[in-house]
Amino acid sequence: MSSINNITGDTLISKIGDSEAYSRNFDAIFGKNKHNEIQKRVIKEIAEITFVRMDEIYPDSELEANLDFDELDNIQLLINLEGAFSCDISDDDAANFKTVQNIIDHMEKMVNEGNAK
Repeated sequence: MSSINNITGDTLISKIGDSEAYSRNFDAIFGKNKHNEIQKRVIKEIAEITFVRMDEIYPDSELEANLDFDELDNIQLLINLEGAFSCDISDDDAANFKTVQNIIDHMEKMVNEGNAK
């Protein structure tokens, strides 16, 4: 789990990146659509937990191997995703979250089925 010793607001922004700047750059490159919005929201939630810059988190990033996720990070991510998307994620579904893309796909499915916002 990432350490949070004496992190100031400025340090936090430098660690996770400016989410507004990331969003503008992302939109300029990929355009605005529902898939991209979900991807940005998922990446933002992961960045807030890992303190990895948003522009350094990729869909093929593995939670454990690339982003150093542990069990507590997984729990925090589920809580954050459920809050961000106003949904419930089952433990069975969460067990399949190995990469960022797994999460994006799952959240996209939930949104398309009307089970998340």
